[in-house]
Amino acid sequence: MTARAQLWDVAVEQYGLFTVADGDALGIERAAVWMLASLGKVEQVASGGEGYVVHYVDLTEGEVGWWNQIRTVTLPVAIGQCIVTGLPGYLLRQATAVAADRGDLTPVQAQDLTARLAARDV
Repeated sequence: MTARAQLWDVAVEQYGLFTVADGDALGIERAAVWMLASLGKVEQVASGGEGYVVHYVDLTEGEVGWWNQIRTVTLPVAIGQCIVTGLPGYLLRQATAVAADRGDLTPVQAQDLTARLAARDV
């Protein structure tokens, strides 16, 4: 398992946050954590290089929800973020279609996400 995947598992249990000490406990070298930060895969949120967050974006209340007592983004926001970060189009088309079929996306939301993906993949 990659360092990022191991830190993700820790962050999921800690509201999206992990520390260098968490990495130490997993046997992940601090240089690996710093490399993830330099590549933009994690963001430093505490002084001294100790606290990191796996992913952070300012959101409105309408863009967040709850899943198993964990604050999460809504489905349209999640798919939109995946479009921006370059997740393969076939996965996004599948996610959008399944979510629309289940009623988890409105027709307008599904159409908007489909158009955004098409514009990205031009």
